[in-house]
Amino acid sequence: MKKSSTNNFSLLHKAELLVKLINDQDSDDLISGLNASQVQELRDFLESELLFLSSNYGAKLTREEIKSNYKPIPDYYYSYDCRESLDSCYNEACLASNPNCFSRKVKEQIKITLDLLNQHLRKEKKQELELEKL
Repeated sequence: MKKSSTNNFSLLHKAELLVKLINDQDSDDLISGLNASQVQELRDFLESELLFLSSNYGAKLTREEIKSNYKPIPDYYYSYDCRESLDSCYNEACLASNPNCFSRKVKEQIKITLDLLNQHLRKEKKQELELEKL
């Protein structure tokens, strides 16, 4: 995917990603070309979508529960021998100063969030199939 002129992950690309997710298609091509601020925006969007889905299907999650699935920040930080402060990794201040490391961390978080979304979508599809049988 090409970077948009506004440097945002556009609504069209968000919809395209969700369609790929619903159709159980690979979305790496949409994610791989994003810059640091776009991956942050995408991760936040996916977390919000997961919160929405979970609230509609009885397994209401919180953002903290989603984030508990992510690799702990100190583990990530030390595994890449980052030169920024650990605090900058926690508060994502490294977005501007070390965008490559930041993007790598957030892309890992995106993969986890996509897995969680897939789990909820499969539950939803299963519930719909069960309702159709009635």
